[in-house]
Amino acid sequence: MANVPQRPRCPFYGFHWPEKSHTLTDSGGAECALDFDRCCPCAMEAQGQVPDYDVCPVAERLRPLLEGCKKNVTVCPAETAPEGVPLEQWKKKVMVRRRSAG
Repeated sequence: MANVPQRPRCPFYGFHWPEKSHTLTDSGGAECALDFDRCCPCAMEAQGQVPDYDVCPVAERLRPLLEGCKKNVTVCPAETAPEGVPLEQWKKKVMVRRRSAG
């Protein structure tokens, strides 16, 4: 993962989290992996906001669960090798950029 991906500041943006899986798969779109039931687009984006994990109300509700499982979940973004990367590592990569003013 040499390059920082050009994605929003959210490790779950653009991914699908299949049921009973520890692997998030790249959806190639605006899907939110935290919307387990409906596989919908990012709620922040739908409200005209810039997606950002730090201020996302969906992520806020799930934060204890997400923190507890971050070492056991693998993310398979198109930018990486097919075997993917640990969620903890992926989160550091996408969250490294500063928030935009706005």
